[in-house]
Amino acid sequence: LRLDRTFITSLSRGAGDAGQTSLWVDDILLANGSTVTTEAMGTFIEELDDFRGGSAGNIDIRARTVRLTGGEAGGSTIATSTLTEGGGGDLTILADRVLVEDRSIIESITLRSGDAGRIFLDVGELALSGQSRITTSSVSCVVADCERPSNPTGDAGSVEIRADGAVTLIEGSEILSTAGGAGDAGTIGIAAASLRLMDSSLSTNTLEGSTGRSGAVA
Repeated sequence: LRLDRTFITSLSRGAGDAGQTSLWVDDILLANGSTVTTEAMGTFIEELDDFRGGSAGNIDIRARTVRLTGGEAGGSTIATSTLTEGGGGDLTILADRVLVEDRSIIESITLRSGDAGRIFLDVGELALSGQSRITTSSVSCVVADCERPSNPTGDAGSVEIRADGAVTLIEGSEILSTAGGAGDAGTIGIAAASLRLMDSSLSTNTLEGSTGRSGAVA
């Protein structure tokens, strides 16, 4: 399966939940700003000055090789997100190799009271390069929602990585979990045959002004 400037999206704008996205193929390439996302956007209720709605769907990917790379349209993304009290979907990747390149992102995010989903990778090997990221976050604002910043109370999801071989981060790449409101950052857990970082980082943190707690890195 090759995606080039292509978008696969499951979206809920009402009370119902977004559907699950399952991709079970031999190999997957997301290139040139392609995205696979599930989103719970809900409906804005004026008297509450907030969004209400369902949960984001899960993303389930199974393949030999999963590669996210960039291009003229930027890096590619696999993500779940919630702007409601409903939870963000879990993001699961089972693969022999996962390559995240050229500012590409694997992400789970909440901007409201619903918890962000968990990111779980069960792989042979994982390599991040070119300032790419695997991240979960509970934050008040992203570019698409900066007109209505929030004080998120949902927790960021955990990141769990199991690798039979190497986990490698180079060229300013990172695996992180961030809390920017009242919610807590998630835990990062890595079990691998080897772990190599070069000019890169593993971290959980809280942003200035937040009241949530940072998670653990294990």
